[in-house]
Amino acid sequence: MVKLIMSGVCIIPSGMKNLKGLKAVIFDFGGTLDLDGIHWLNAFYILYEELSLLVNKPAIKKVFYEVDGHLEKLPDRQKLTLEPMLWTHINLQFKLHGFNAPQKEKEMFEKFCSMVRQNFERNVPLLKELKSKYKLGLVSNFYGNVAILCNEAGFAPFLDVIIDSDEVGLRKPDPEIFKLALSRLNVQPAEAVFVGDSFNRDIKPAKSIGMKTIWLKTEHTAPFLDNWKEFVDVEISTLSELKEILL
Repeated sequence: MVKLIMSGVCIIPSGMKNLKGLKAVIFDFGGTLDLDGIHWLNAFYILYEELSLLVNKPAIKKVFYEVDGHLEKLPDRQKLTLEPMLWTHINLQFKLHGFNAPQKEKEMFEKFCSMVRQNFERNVPLLKELKSKYKLGLVSNFYGNVAILCNEAGFAPFLDVIIDSDEVGLRKPDPEIFKLALSRLNVQPAEAVFVGDSFNRDIKPAKSIGMKTIWLKTEHTAPFLDNWKEFVDVEISTLSELKEILL
């Protein structure tokens, strides 16, 4: 939680005081707006275990990034909607692992789609409320289709700027991709806050150029050194907490 109630007094964590003067909120997509703090790789760790698929985490990670690289080179990747994208990802994972388990492949696909769609539904009202007060943007390392996914999710009407790494030739954690978003939103770094689940790709680079930061840190987040706090203005465990912070 971001607020503590003690003896009837609402105590606001010091980091929240740093969020005054904001004009824009910029989000990450993968692991943030789609899975509320669970990186795609961690989601697959969970699903492989749930489906009793016997493969260790290093192997899952290796195949995951191989498939990621494959999708980045697909000629039609920029047209992929959610289900074709996820089916391609999961189908290729199963092939590379040598699994011949079509029913479990189907179950993994359906479970992943369900998790994402539930978060899409939850976050549309959140973005709508935030849009009444702020300019909104999105910066994502993706396959060139994040704008299509935002439209499919119902996010697009509320986003003033959507930046996909595949389209602009820049990738997080390069500070230039954050600067591009700020430029398109016509705001200064201190007037914007970045909300993301990745410390190294989202929070640290955003803070390095003077943006405010809200780290979506959950039980699935990898541990970090003690100095991470100097880069984080506010820590949350779910996006729904943004209402009490920003509205």
